[in-house]
Amino acid sequence: MLLNDRLLPAMRKSVQSKLESMKVDIVFDVNVNIDGLNDVDYLHDKRTVQIGDNQCEFDLIYYCGGPTANSSTYRDHFKINDKGRLKVNAFFQVDGFTNVFAIGDCADMEDSGMAYTAGCHADNLAKNLCALAVGKQLSAYVVGAPVMVVPVGPTKGALQISGRVVGLDFLSVKFKSQDLFSHRFWK
Repeated sequence: MLLNDRLLPAMRKSVQSKLESMKVDIVFDVNVNIDGLNDVDYLHDKRTVQIGDNQCEFDLIYYCGGPTANSSTYRDHFKINDKGRLKVNAFFQVDGFTNVFAIGDCADMEDSGMAYTAGCHADNLAKNLCALAVGKQLSAYVVGAPVMVVPVGPTKGALQISGRVVGLDFLSVKFKSQDLFSHRFWK
């Protein structure tokens, strides 16, 4: 599957068609074991890789870890799901604890796995920690409609927001292609 399974089929189709228009070949539902990617994030030399019964040549390969969290530091001490994420309640409290919290990729939330939603988790948890410190009621985190901006090269992209796919390339470029939202994290 191309992109997150919470995204609309129209969003996945939009990204796929834009990639294909740029002569990008997309291969689905295969696991690829690529020697030499153990210690690096990408390879930029020409490389031939066996995919199923076919040999494919690549100019650039990005190593993507996949949807499984690295739970080695906590799996023996807390309850985790089948993806290695910590089981949490709607307040981000780790299952069985009132004073241990988890947000972002390591939290078992429906919307985990994206930087944008990790920021939403952080905002909610910060408010709850303040409320907890003064003895007030915690507020539950509500998973919203998926938001995704996918740049496709410097001039194309796709945007899903509020349950709709927006097909205007310039919005994707304006929102993300310039710096991939890095301005939010590196100042």
